[in-house]
Amino acid sequence: EVRMKTQNLILLLLAFLSVILADLTCIPIGEEKPKKISSKWINDGYCDCRDGSDETETGACPKTRFQCKKSLPISGDFPPMNFSIDWFYTKNEWQVLRLASRGPPSIDWSKTRDKICDCCDGSDELPGTCTDRCNEFSQDLEDLVQSQFETFNQGNNKRRKYVRAAKQILSNMDAETQEMNTNFQDTARAFQQGAIPQYQQEEVAHYLQSLRTELISRSKIDPNKDYGTTREFAVLAGNCFNFTSNEKEFKGGSFDGIPADFLFTFCPFRRVTQQRIQLENSGSFKLMDGPSLLGIWEAWTRPYEEMSYANGDTCWNGPARHVRVDVQCGVEDRIRNILEPSKCIYEILFETPAACNSNFKNFLNRMAKPQTHP
Repeated sequence: EVRMKTQNLILLLLAFLSVILADLTCIPIGEEKPKKISSKWINDGYCDCRDGSDETETGACPKTRFQCKKSLPISGDFPPMNFSIDWFYTKNEWQVLRLASRGPPSIDWSKTRDKICDCCDGSDELPGTCTDRCNEFSQDLEDLVQSQFETFNQGNNKRRKYVRAAKQILSNMDAETQEMNTNFQDTARAFQQGAIPQYQQEEVAHYLQSLRTELISRSKIDPNKDYGTTREFAVLAGNCFNFTSNEKEFKGGSFDGIPADFLFTFCPFRRVTQQRIQLENSGSFKLMDGPSLLGIWEAWTRPYEEMSYANGDTCWNGPARHVRVDVQCGVEDRIRNILEPSKCIYEILFETPAACNSNFKNFLNRMAKPQTHP
């Protein structure tokens, strides 16, 4: 009998300890200080904690997200940007990178039980809907990171050349700007004095307007400006890069009218413009109107990773145009893609060897380092 009572006491003690160990500490709704809540309140369909930590599997708290059960055996937060990564990776690679997070990734509750496998282990769907592809995705990610190391090595070699050329490039640009300003002043004076023939006045007026825009944008090019830790981005300041895109493509397939084709011109540290064009069968194009100013250089919003171009032309019934440029490590200087995710707000993905710096290499090293997950 004593033995029986002792066994029952031990069982009760173990049950009590299991409850204690399963309790959760949080700040309850309506209170200011953290306290423990019973395990009975966890995932019971009622939101008790202000941060929703008690309902990670039910969606009862509006701010909570569904936590995938497993994640990829890597660390890091690839890619280091706020843009649509599927611009330059295939759909499968995008799924891999989207899942490459520290710990199990989370998704919006609206994406659960929709027969689309968002978690690599399929835990967001009913059993039997998805297969566990975490190991497959992990291998794809490893291959992708390796290819990025190769890109870094090639780009970093060119970056060293950019550093050596920086001083001469900025000196040449300063001389060009002075010559351009003199030309603008002389032409404007002749226009005001009536020395321009009438049949040329419209053409000269357009020329003066474009020259004025160029001078305004160049006025923001200061030899002492932040062109990178070793002025590696200065080589971009004297160049412009073109990109053609269909209106439906850069609006993300949401355009309902007859889509037009446009030429985007990105001049780093100066301006971004857009012109409507007509594509020819030969692959060339014809300009259909003058350029619209999408933005003038403003600042690095994230040093050496993201640029901001503001105060563009005002949209009809909309805001002033604005451009965000994500700068990524690449072997060549080029625009990879352009999107207009919201009205008159543009996003450019730009690759350049200048961005193949130690920060990017360290990031790749973090991505390549194994991390153990349950």
